[in-house]
Amino acid sequence: MKFYIYGAGTFGKKAIENYVKYFRESVDDECLGIIDREKCGQIYNYKINTWEKTKCKYQGEAIIIAIECIDTMKAIVNALQSDNIKNIYWYLDNDWSCETGGKSFFSCHCLDVSEGKTDILPQVEMHIVDGCNLNCRGCTHYSPIFDNSKFPNFSERVQDILKLKDKVDYIRRFYILGGEPFLNPDIAKYAEIVRKVLPASRITIVSNGILIPSIEDDILKRISNANVEISISEYKPTHAVIDKITDKLKNNKVKYEIREYEIKQKFNIPLTSNIDTKFPQLCISNGCVTIWNGKIARCPSLMYIDELNARFGLNLPNEGIYDLNDIVSGTDLINKMNEKVPLCNHCVKNEIEWQVCGKKAVVEDFVSTL
Repeated sequence: MKFYIYGAGTFGKKAIENYVKYFRESVDDECLGIIDREKCGQIYNYKINTWEKTKCKYQGEAIIIAIECIDTMKAIVNALQSDNIKNIYWYLDNDWSCETGGKSFFSCHCLDVSEGKTDILPQVEMHIVDGCNLNCRGCTHYSPIFDNSKFPNFSERVQDILKLKDKVDYIRRFYILGGEPFLNPDIAKYAEIVRKVLPASRITIVSNGILIPSIEDDILKRISNANVEISISEYKPTHAVIDKITDKLKNNKVKYEIREYEIKQKFNIPLTSNIDTKFPQLCISNGCVTIWNGKIARCPSLMYIDELNARFGLNLPNEGIYDLNDIVSGTDLINKMNEKVPLCNHCVKNEIEWQVCGKKAVVEDFVSTL
């Protein structure tokens, strides 16, 4: 298919680079040029023109919008549709797809948004275990209050993903986490099913990494084969074995990233019970949409607030947790996930040095009264 790439910024350059590197020799797809409202010149010998100039010679070719911001992409879709353009796609940053033998630039990298299918969630998180082997103070998932030997029902978790997929057109990034996901012996099974259900999404397992050196190679190879990456949060205990972790991942050809040690030395007590708190407001989980036990919420701090309230006899507000079955549409869901909720008034900046909870978590590990 012949196409133009709309966008000559960082995201657009990446799209063009991937096309040139993996697909330019293919007979299936052909890039004709680049569209941008402000930039001019060339990228990889492809000339940049405005849409007004391109429109004069346009003959029904596909337009691939290579702009990362979803709202900007939607605005361009609307503008193109007002010009009666019907062959519109959005570029997906799926490097793994072209590296694993994809033959078509469109099948590997492009989401069809021609019919206005732009109900897109940037990010979704899902626990495959609620507890953790590290139990950090200030955990926004309150993992230290959960039992790390109890695992959710696999089929029920899959149903949550399927229900969510039916509501929206696309989920850009899907995170498998906890708690510590490598506590769950079915972690490879989860990686495989999420990839099957969400073939075009970027899927990441978030882990403190401590268990990885002892994980069976077969599990890591299955994760790698499912094109699922691992993000390692490098806390102090992780730092002590980071070489063993990375060697294990490299040996099994698992893609990974490291959230650096220096960054992870500061944590935050996320909540206050005092509405007139001395701490400034801070949302550190905005956009971290969370699904759990058939429900969905705008962030983990809200999703698990009932568990925190029950454990410590608190009465922090829980409005904004929705049953997935009650969501009418993707637009309805996205609007709900963008709404501020009463708990937002209790989210604060209260920095602490990173440390783990004591033998038993206490309310002060998560909630300040000041």
